[in-house]
Amino acid sequence: MKGELLAALAPDGLAIVNADDPASERLAALTEARVILAGRDRSAEVRVQEAHIDGDLRPVLTIESPWGTVEACLQVRGEHQIANAALAVAVALGTGVPPEEVSLGIAEATSSRWRLELSHSPAGLTVLNDAYNANPASMEAALRSLARIETSGRRVAVLGEMRELGCHVDEAHAAVGRLAAELGIDVLVATGDLGPLVSAASAGVAEIRSVADAHGALEVVAEIASASDVVLVKASRAVGLEIVATALVEGAADAGAPAPGIRGGGAG
Repeated sequence: MKGELLAALAPDGLAIVNADDPASERLAALTEARVILAGRDRSAEVRVQEAHIDGDLRPVLTIESPWGTVEACLQVRGEHQIANAALAVAVALGTGVPPEEVSLGIAEATSSRWRLELSHSPAGLTVLNDAYNANPASMEAALRSLARIETSGRRVAVLGEMRELGCHVDEAHAAVGRLAAELGIDVLVATGDLGPLVSAASAGVAEIRSVADAHGALEVVAEIASASDVVLVKASRAVGLEIVATALVEGAADAGAPAPGIRGGGAG
């Protein structure tokens, strides 16, 4: 239980707690250390006052606090990064970093490769590469990011297994499938053993392709994708779906003018 970390914190320590977590009050009560609540909730001492996502999926936000205002356009992508930013800002302000330095620092923060990297192929295909790893929370964030991108074409989700989920594996994958259906994802390319995901997604996803591995996924996407489409690539690291995103971005999967294998027309 992560609450044990709070309980073990020394009285002269600092605890940063997500104000938007329903358990925030209970968690804060576990420690004798100073507590800073951060998030969107009115109870937050470091509070997100304004936030929106720009055309490149980057959060633009204003965070108010007793120490001053922090404003920044983040380099990391996804709506879920707003909560992460609030917590990071609370850490910095709570340890004495001036607000103006926090604004500069958080605007320059980057993530590792293959985490919601947004790129374009030579033909204009938009590729959202989130192949670094996957768990239920990050899978949801990636799908919501895909749904948010404006496009005249289709939204294609190339998804692989989420590993190390134990007895929760089937329900976790089914939840991802239900979300894909709810969000109106147009095409699902299911890579590997994803029966529960595929079954759940079939309620709302118009086209579903099942393939054995990353190479099969690349073949399918190269066959069906149009230049106006957006393709999300997401799975646990062991699945190796980064080869799909890399090949698409580099044009290695292309077959035809202006880029082989990626159709140059509209949604089709």
